[in-house]
Amino acid sequence: MDLKAEHLLVEMELAIEVGHPQDNRPEAGGRVNPLRSRRRSEGGVVHAGNYKRRRSENWRAKARSVLSTGGCSVTGRGIIAFGHPVLREFTIHPDESPTLPTFLIIGAAKSGTTNLCNLLKAHPDIYIPKAKESRYFSNDKNYALGLESYSRFFALAGQRRAIGEGSTHYSMLPAYPQTAERIARDLPEVRIIYIVRDPIERIASQWRMLASMEVATNSFDVDIRNPALSYYYVDRSRYWYQISAYRRYFPDESILVLFFEDFKDRPFELIERCARFLELGPIPEFNTDSVWLNASVNYRKDRRFLSALRQRAFFERLKAKVPRRYWQGARFALTRSAAPPVRVTFESRAWLRNQLRADTRQFLDFYGKPPDYWQF
Repeated sequence: MDLKAEHLLVEMELAIEVGHPQDNRPEAGGRVNPLRSRRRSEGGVVHAGNYKRRRSENWRAKARSVLSTGGCSVTGRGIIAFGHPVLREFTIHPDESPTLPTFLIIGAAKSGTTNLCNLLKAHPDIYIPKAKESRYFSNDKNYALGLESYSRFFALAGQRRAIGEGSTHYSMLPAYPQTAERIARDLPEVRIIYIVRDPIERIASQWRMLASMEVATNSFDVDIRNPALSYYYVDRSRYWYQISAYRRYFPDESILVLFFEDFKDRPFELIERCARFLELGPIPEFNTDSVWLNASVNYRKDRRFLSALRQRAFFERLKAKVPRRYWQGARFALTRSAAPPVRVTFESRAWLRNQLRADTRQFLDFYGKPPDYWQF
């Protein structure tokens, strides 16, 4: 779902007095709830929390002035950028220039982009925001805010050599036709990483996610044949079509294509390839148990008790105090699987192969895979 304009960072207000009144109660510590972001409907301004009341008016005015320009770097915690809580307490360095990414992970959706981003973060010279998708170049309203606003998304990058984000909407032709051109114009030296998987399996995973969110209301067989949904299912699996848009603007040396199947079998090897591609040193060892955090099997839906609990004002404060490992166990017990099984019928598989065969063969041939790599 695209972020609405009023959810974007068009102005930064320090949320000491403008937050929701209930979060300034004494039992809340006299501060705005640090885990909630709120906006004022009259101004469309996004607020973040955990600012102490002892800050002076001069300090707040200076912070507001510097942040509104975008021409600064920030360390600490306390900023919301493009609808995502990036920081809550911060130190301002107004003399530094805005930070922009040196690499972009453009998709494909449901092909391991979340896990790729999470593992790349293990490298000490790589920075990717916790909320990995800004959708700046694909969303017209985001793009209209300009590069200075976009730079706030990377406010915690510090001195890291490689700065990036992972927005799968950047490989979503024909829905966002200007994305590659905008990236080439604003970030001509940026490097592109594109991770893909079996096109039919990607479509099935995409549909399963949407069905778990109750967005896909028809059957798999019906939805994939719906021309109005082609851009979401079939076109996103036309990898040659998608990457060709970038090859018009960037040399092949600036584009790295990875395969989900290789990533799943040899994650460390592919992460090292990314590090070399970004001209960085070796990546430290990492725990592969953290891989596949976004797997479809994890789609869960709240049971009635947890759904009611989330509506209570104290829920986020309670959740913040519970150790992560205990919260994960409790969440599993209080939720149920929301991902319906996907059975790709022989007829649907044959139809998809017919739609994707030519594009897939050209893509596999160019990137050094055999024609039957995905049984096409």
